[in-house]
Amino acid sequence: MLIGPPQVSTAFRAYDRSWEILSSPAEWHSDELRRAWEMLLTGRPSVTSIYQTPGWFDYVASMATRDSILVAVTRDPSKQIAGIAPIHLTHRTLDLHASGRTLLRLPMRKASLVGGQPLAAEDPEALDRLFETIASALPQADAIQVSGLETDSFLWRYLRSSAMLRDRFLVFVPEGVRPYTVLDLPPTFAEYLTYFNAKKRYNLNRQIVLLQRRGEGKLELQRIDSPSGAALFLQAQSRMESREAGEWGAKPREDDICHWSQSQVADLGSRGFLRSYVLTCGDDPVSMIKGLQHRSTYFALQTLYSKKYAAFSPGASILHLAIEDMLAERPVRRIEFGFGEPKQRHHAGSATLEVASVLLMRKTLANRMRAGIHTAFFSAVRLAKKIRDQRNQNLHLAW
Repeated sequence: MLIGPPQVSTAFRAYDRSWEILSSPAEWHSDELRRAWEMLLTGRPSVTSIYQTPGWFDYVASMATRDSILVAVTRDPSKQIAGIAPIHLTHRTLDLHASGRTLLRLPMRKASLVGGQPLAAEDPEALDRLFETIASALPQADAIQVSGLETDSFLWRYLRSSAMLRDRFLVFVPEGVRPYTVLDLPPTFAEYLTYFNAKKRYNLNRQIVLLQRRGEGKLELQRIDSPSGAALFLQAQSRMESREAGEWGAKPREDDICHWSQSQVADLGSRGFLRSYVLTCGDDPVSMIKGLQHRSTYFALQTLYSKKYAAFSPGASILHLAIEDMLAERPVRRIEFGFGEPKQRHHAGSATLEVASVLLMRKTLANRMRAGIHTAFFSAVRLAKKIRDQRNQNLHLAW
């Protein structure tokens, strides 16, 4: 048994930078690997950091009963673990979508790096060896997915410049570079309120008061952060994700990260990741935030609300009340809202990062067709939007 933390190297020097594949749960849960994993996470801030943790890998492995799970590791000259790359082989799709609707799904098998990117030093040769190792270990994978890349990062620059990658793969950025919104919070809710002018504070309070009146004095925010809250979570989720057209909108795909089963909610709660909210007006759930927390970062994955209550701005109300709770209990210092431009900037504390996901696609005919169809479709969508915007501008000028 290992005593004390291992001496983990975070630099690659004077060795061949080779990687080995660990394919059994016994190897994934060794003391050596877990301690090295925690050490390598230290001082590595990045978006979607929760997904790089060993706890999240355990969650993925527990749910992926039909998928292949592997862990690639590399060692320094003293045989200490110096890099880790967990891998999840999944049957996914390359989607063509417009105006919030998915029009076509192109099936493909992806070897996704759990956490989006490897925990490894910034060494191009070591990364070349890593992707060669993954491609050899999983010949059935159509592509290797690396996600959550900030465009000012070393890994982003490496993926776009590596000669080995260009030789072996189609380096494809399916969605392009997209805005990723984050909100930094002050230590207290009182300080948070100072970010808004008097009119904005008045409107937020007014929305909450109107909702409370609608509920005949009963407006309750309920935090769901343990397995015991699974029933309430599922009740709200089922109402807000009804398959039928109507006040609750459309149900997402079953494999969507935001659509959780009872076992998933319980598992996330038991691991300490779950932190979701349901806002009830009277006895009706009117809004819901599906979220996770890791350390002082909160990941707001999805906000749903009843269209029947849309005039009362339930989405803004639940966020306002949830932030008050986040600053009081298990304090949060940053909220990550994910991809997409907000309809309006929340306040001066919010920022938009440039983030992308990359597919390293094998140079096969099927992959060339997938990439070609996807590129042509989104080029047409962008052209249509440009024509629409120009037409609207001309109409405005005509008036």
